[in-house]
Amino acid sequence: MFDSIFQNQIYEFSKQGLSIREIAKKLEISRQSVRKYMKGSQKPKALVHDSFNNYLKINREKIKKLFFEMNGHCVPLPLL
Repeated sequence: MFDSIFQNQIYEFSKQGLSIREIAKKLEISRQSVRKYMKGSQKPKALVHDSFNNYLKINREKIKKLFFEMNGHCVPLPLL
C-alpha cells in the first residue's frame, strides 16, 4: 500500500496532464496501480474496517464474557 505522499504525487502528475504510462514510468510502478489510486479505490477498505468495528460494538458483552472465561489468555482468530 502506498503512503499518502506517494498518492499525492500521482494526483499532481495527473493534474499536470501526464498520461498514466508517464506517471507509472516516473514513479516506477505499474499502470494498474496508477489507475487504482487515480480512481480512489482505497476507500472501500475503510468500510471493511468499519463493519468489523460495528461487529465488535454489537457483540461487546459476549466478547468480554469469553475473555474473562479464558482468564485473559485468548487465541488470536483470523478475520473472516
